[in-house]
Amino acid sequence: PTTVYASSTRLRYRLGYDFRLGSARERPILRLSDELHVMAGDRPLDRPFDQIRLQAGIDWPLGRGLALETAYLWWYQRRTAGGVVDRDYLRVSVVS
Repeated sequence: PTTVYASSTRLRYRLGYDFRLGSARERPILRLSDELHVMAGDRPLDRPFDQIRLQAGIDWPLGRGLALETAYLWWYQRRTAGGVVDRDYLRVSVVS
């Protein structure tokens, strides 16, 4: 079977803020962000705001340039064929 996909243009806008929890350099960092996807293709009036992604997390310094990053992401997306995707993600990473 052949599947046909319709492409469209999507603009992304992400606003984020990092807030150090304390005055010392080795303190945790609170990270907050909001990402909005706006349709700009052939039919943007049907569903102009396509996706929203909200994220909150904390980076915990481990020393030696490493940090443990913990985060929660809420992802909401309107589907082209109708309906929505509403998902929750938890992420734990070691970053350098």
